[in-house]
Amino acid sequence: MVGLNRLQRAVTPPKSNIAYSEGHKSKGIVDDYKQTKVLYADEIDSSPVFVSGGLPFGEIWSEDNTDQTTLNSSGKVQILSFKNNGHSNNTTPDHTEDHITITKAGKYLVTASLAVVNVAAQAHEIDVGLFKNDGTSQFNNVHGHRNLSGGGGDKGSISISGIIDTNVNDTIELWANTDTAADRIVIFEDITLTLFQIGG
Repeated sequence: MVGLNRLQRAVTPPKSNIAYSEGHKSKGIVDDYKQTKVLYADEIDSSPVFVSGGLPFGEIWSEDNTDQTTLNSSGKVQILSFKNNGHSNNTTPDHTEDHITITKAGKYLVTASLAVVNVAAQAHEIDVGLFKNDGTSQFNNVHGHRNLSGGGGDKGSISISGIIDTNVNDTIELWANTDTAADRIVIFEDITLTLFQIGG
C-alpha cells in the first residue's frame, strides 16, 4: 500500500492503470477511487519535489540610473546599480545587494542587458562578466565587451547570455572592468539581470 507521506494529485484517468518511467527514476501508481484516478508521486531523480508551482526564476533591474562607477584594469568591480527587484519564484532577488540568490540547484539560463554611458574623456573598452558568490568564481561562458568613444557621453549596449550550473545559496552577480590602468568612469544607465531554471 502506498504510504500517506507521498504527494497525491488528482489527474485525468489515463488509458493505463500504471505510469512508469525508468529513464527518470520515477514511478507513479494509479489507483481507481470513485471514478477518479489518483497519482502517487514518489521520487524524481532522488531530489525533493517542489510543489509551489513552476520552475525557479528571478530578476533585478534598474532604469535611468545616474550612479557613477569607476573602472580600471587592476581588478574587477561589482556592478552596484540595481534599484528594483523583478518577478521571482523560488529564487531571492535582492537589488540592495545587487545579486540573485539560488534556492534550488540546477541549470539556469541567464541573460543580462546593459546600457552604458562613458563619462570619461578617453576612449576605452569595457568588459562585463557573470560571477557568483561575491566574485569568487566566474562563469566564463557569460561575458561581453565593447568599445566606448572618448569625449564623454558616448552610450553603448551590451547583452550577454548563457547556461550556468548552480548550487543552493549561490549568489549571481555582474562584475566589470576596463582595458586601461587609469580610472575610467561609466554609468550603467539601464540594466537587467534575469535567470530561470531549465534543468536539474
